[in-house]
Amino acid sequence: MNEKSAEELKQTAKQMVAPGKGILAADESLPTIEKRFKSINIENNEENRRVYREVIFTVPGIEEFISGVILFDETMHHKTSDDVGFVEFLKNKGIIPGIKVDEGTEAMPGTIRGDFSLSTQNTIIHASDSVETAKKEIGRFFTEEEIHEYEKAGSEMIYSDSEKK
Repeated sequence: MNEKSAEELKQTAKQMVAPGKGILAADESLPTIEKRFKSINIENNEENRRVYREVIFTVPGIEEFISGVILFDETMHHKTSDDVGFVEFLKNKGIIPGIKVDEGTEAMPGTIRGDFSLSTQNTIIHASDSVETAKKEIGRFFTEEEIHEYEKAGSEMIYSDSEKK
């Protein structure tokens, strides 16, 4: 990796773990979002999923609390009502877009996996919709050496030892 790329990666990593910010997992699979919509009597179709995600992404001040968003493949191609692609919209807010990897999608330029991984077949960030799904996906996609524990800085001040387990 050249010096410029290494510095860009360093700055992106710092941006992703900025104090007081988190990563939004907006990568619900079609069956997961169908359950969510069914519970509130909304038809599960592509336009409703686009509008649902637009409502989330366009919350005023979202960039104050979110540093990155993990997107579902379909969402990578959606646009806001103002005809701005979600990826571009998020980047304009200073939010790093990423992609869920279990659909076999090739990462797009401008995304976490597309720009900052050594391979577009490997991911830097991953989120699952449940503990059960996470266990299955972890075993399917990652080797033991690729899994790293993460503890937010300062968590030892917030949580007791029994709460951390």
